[in-house]
Amino acid sequence: MKKLLFTFLTFLAIACSQENYNKEAAISVTIKKDELQNFNPIGNPIIVTLKNNSNKISPIWVMNCDYNQNFITDNKEIGFPAIDCDKNIPKLYNLKPLEEKKIKLYLIYNIGSVKTKFKIGFLMNKESTFDKKNQKEKIKIIWSNQLSI
Repeated sequence: MKKLLFTFLTFLAIACSQENYNKEAAISVTIKKDELQNFNPIGNPIIVTLKNNSNKISPIWVMNCDYNQNFITDNKEIGFPAIDCDKNIPKLYNLKPLEEKKIKLYLIYNIGSVKTKFKIGFLMNKESTFDKKNQKEKIKIIWSNQLSI
């Protein structure tokens, strides 16, 4: 009986961890230049698309104006400008299967950077709180495709 219970609990643990992994991996991130805008060294717009690739509703939390708490780059030369905002609060998007959420972000980078390549990481937060102290426990980074500016 103990072996049967142990086997059941082992399979349950594996199934739960696989479900959590799949839930987090269900979101994909793609980036592209905003073709409607001309690029200049300050405030270059890009479109970030968060897509739910699973067959279940996937909740994601996004801050309504301070995107530095949701996105990072893999290149030190590229960052996000500070945005003036009255109230920066997390907003929940429950993405349905195959649904996309498009967000326009602005980039800043050094004028001397020619054909700089970068990726954007989406900090997928499991909760509505964006506490940097416990960031490793609550946040998973999902990286986008590579883009050149």
